[in-house]
Amino acid sequence: MLNLQRTLLVIAVMMATIMEVLDMTIINVSLQSMGGELSATPSQMSWAMTSYILASAIAMPLTGFFTDNFGRKQYLLLSMCTFVLMSILCAVAQSLEALILFRFLQGVFGAS
Repeated sequence: MLNLQRTLLVIAVMMATIMEVLDMTIINVSLQSMGGELSATPSQMSWAMTSYILASAIAMPLTGFFTDNFGRKQYLLLSMCTFVLMSILCAVAQSLEALILFRFLQGVFGAS
């Protein structure tokens, strides 16, 4: 039983890590086409990357506080679910401002 719990924990942490790394790199690939869809210049689109990195830098030190108050399992599940929701909202964003907001929120929850 303990072995199964460890395996599930490793899978959950690996999934969270893969989601984080994928999300940090995927915007570099799609930046040009997103800029065309949103009628944004490359410098404006860089805010989508910057907001994510900034949010991660702000949220990462707070992770310990949140895990102490909510529990590690609950906080990880909340973070992953919110991260996926923000990913969906990023995909359907109709304006640059909305994309930047959703990327910021994604960075906050991706930092866990």
